Amino acid sequence: MPATPGPINLTPIQSAAEALYNAGFRGNALAVMLAVAGRETGGSYSANSLNINQATGDYSVGAWQINYDKNSAGQPIQLDASRVTQFGPPSTLLGNLQAQANAVYKLVGGNSLSGLSNWALQTPSSSSAVPQPTTTTDAAGSTVNYSITKWLPEAMTAADQILAQHGINTPTSLTGVEPASGSSPLSSSGSDTGATTTATSATGAMAVLIAYGNALKIPSTGNIVKSLGADVVRALAVRAVTVGVGAVIFVFGMTLAFGPPILQLIMDTTGLGKLVGVATRNASAEKEA
Repeated sequence: MPATPGPINLTPIQSAAEALYNAGFRGNALAVMLAVAGRETGGSYSANSLNINQATGDYSVGAWQINYDKNSAGQPIQLDASRVTQFGPPSTLLGNLQAQANAVYKLVGGNSLSGLSNWALQTPSSSSAVPQPTTTTDAAGSTVNYSITKWLPEAMTAADQILAQHGINTPTSLTGVEPASGSSPLSSSGSDTGATTTATSATGAMAVLIAYGNALKIPSTGNIVKSLGADVVRALAVRAVTVGVGAVIFVFGMTLAFGPPILQLIMDTTGLGKLVGVATRNASAEKEA
């Protein structure tokens, strides 16, 4: 029976796209609001972005910089009670990408994008038109580039990837903009040439490890791998996403060559994976119990 694919470890932009999808955005509207997040965060798409600036009238939170300040630029910051009632205090949104996307869906009028003025953008004349800035200066009078054109190519690619994951295979299409090249849609198996995936199948990870050991002609490879236990092998596979395949292959090889005890030593002395170290200790404790 084939192993069940594990969950995809999304990149920041894909995580933002997924949150927008879950909030209700589809098609070009999803790509547009993803590009807005790119502009607002400088491309980090971080849910932890926070801008508190009295000079510009900002108490802006999250990937879409939802502004809680009710006063004009230069005046003391005061939280907008209506916004607190609608979305909760800033602390409710800060760090919570899905809550932010849900708030954005309400603020912008859903897929109609009728509320884009909240981000200094005009509502597009058609669903395929690129929204244009409503102004070139911020509240403090400084010149600001509010265009989202720079962020649209990568936003369209990420939007297409997430939409395809949900069975929507119609690509986004905005006039005069091409999706970023070099990234392919996420496959149904959970693999993506443009994003790392998390291997959660212990069976599949064991098979790879055994094949690697057999290729090196290491005796008793199968027994050594099985003695590690499913949790440890899975932890090693997951760790590959963080530290890189090369480092984990090295650990695999050392473990196969010298037995399970070397795994603990490598992890403890190099700091390569506290996750693996914990899993190893837990597995050993279970055996002793």
